[in-house]
Amino acid sequence: MRATDADAVWTAHLSQEPPVTTRDASGVAECELTGTAQELYLALWNRLPLPALSGDPELAALWRETSAVV
Repeated sequence: MRATDADAVWTAHLSQEPPVTTRDASGVAECELTGTAQELYLALWNRLPLPALSGDPELAALWRETSAVV
């Protein structure tokens, strides 16, 4: 996740285990969500549609289906 209105990047690692999130841009992202911090926050809580997406859309769908707060 990359905030466009702040110097902030978070990397979430998805697997069979609970997601692990770090506040950095470590490694190559297979999927990236970009938007304001508020857009990202609300989208990750399933309160807004996902903001701009690059990469694999199936990973974003996986997040919404299994990891996001509902």
